[in-house]
Amino acid sequence: MKLPIYLTICFFASCSSLTIISPGINSNHRLNKLTDVKFNEAAFYGSTFYQANAFFINHQNIYEILNDPNNIVEKNIKEKFEKNIKNNDVILIAEFCFDKDKFNSSILDFDQYNFKLNNTSFSTNLEVFYLYSAKKKGTSYAIEQPLLVYDKPPNQKNIIKTSFEFIACSRSILNFKNLKLSEGSNKFEIITPRSSQIFFDFNIKNGIFQPFQDEGADLKIGISPYPKN
Repeated sequence: MKLPIYLTICFFASCSSLTIISPGINSNHRLNKLTDVKFNEAAFYGSTFYQANAFFINHQNIYEILNDPNNIVEKNIKEKFEKNIKNNDVILIAEFCFDKDKFNSSILDFDQYNFKLNNTSFSTNLEVFYLYSAKKKGTSYAIEQPLLVYDKPPNQKNIIKTSFEFIACSRSILNFKNLKLSEGSNKFEIITPRSSQIFFDFNIKNGIFQPFQDEGADLKIGISPYPKN
């Protein structure tokens, strides 16, 4: 088994621009966020930490993403979702990270979110809980890396834990079946149960997803193998 390649985490000018990295997803997959997270969403999920991100997923990365050891999801539900993915489907991920004290709370309502791509609702959705290791900074947290990673060879079948502190996230892996993307700009909309709307966009050129370039980045993103020595 090959070890996944991770990009080092970097911080941008705004908290909402934090780049999240995990197997099958790198910074080139991130969608451009057009709206800030609404206050009532952050307040609902806790004051310690809240952020929303979205990613465009290439089909060749689906296996890595669905079989990430950090996913908390029933195996049969995951396998059913994976079997129904066709080559002409569009796959996006909406990720919401929130106060870990809310992780086991009955108030979580991510299953009630609606998602639209170019004003078309998703066909199927696999909701998984995902855990990142975190470092506490005063009264808040900063995400570092996935909580569980494969060990280095020759023990790569073992899974190791990267931290005792963690941030909980919900990932909605969305399948827009047989949807033809627009040449140029495409709009992705998230509608929450509190009627908040979070908008993203991305560009398609000659049928190929164009990575979003954040001109306001404070630091460059470097590529390195993980786990680190």
